[in-house]
Amino acid sequence: ELESSEHRRAKARAEQRFRLLSQATNDVLYDWDLQSDATWISDQAATLFRYSPDQMDPAREWWERNLHPEDREAILARIEQLFKLRETTWVAEFRFRRGDGTYAHILDKGVISYDPEGKPLRWIGSLTDISRRKALEDTLRQAQKLEAIGQLAGGVAHDFNNMLTVITGYVDMLLMKLGPKDPHRRYIEEIR
Repeated sequence: ELESSEHRRAKARAEQRFRLLSQATNDVLYDWDLQSDATWISDQAATLFRYSPDQMDPAREWWERNLHPEDREAILARIEQLFKLRETTWVAEFRFRRGDGTYAHILDKGVISYDPEGKPLRWIGSLTDISRRKALEDTLRQAQKLEAIGQLAGGVAHDFNNMLTVITGYVDMLLMKLGPKDPHRRYIEEIR
């Protein structure tokens, strides 16, 4: 009985530590039992994705339903491939619909365990909202494009100016050779 009492206290401390850890992060933590298809998802999901807990049940169906339509097929195919190859780590980026209809960019990281026969047992992971980072990357990319266009335009203007300088120089030389009454002088002055 002493061992079982000590075991219960250790288990209670571990559960409390896990609860506090899951509350201390801004990430959404999840635990997917691949045998029963039951999924536990941390409370941060309601805050991050703006859904009430009852809207997120069952969690796996809720997750699949809210993947961005352009991302869904590729993500589900990658998961299928992951199980087929018995991979133990997962990292993916995708868009996920929030309760208000907007999409968050998500970084999903997880680890998968298998039984000795290779049957997937459990998947534990985290979902991180990287929307701000993606927005900053897009802004930086746009700024880099504008800078490149500016450099190109500056280079073209510089080259064009060089050509005009050569043309103007030759026009000035022609005007010096032509007399004031030369019938071609007015054409050269128009070029100038």
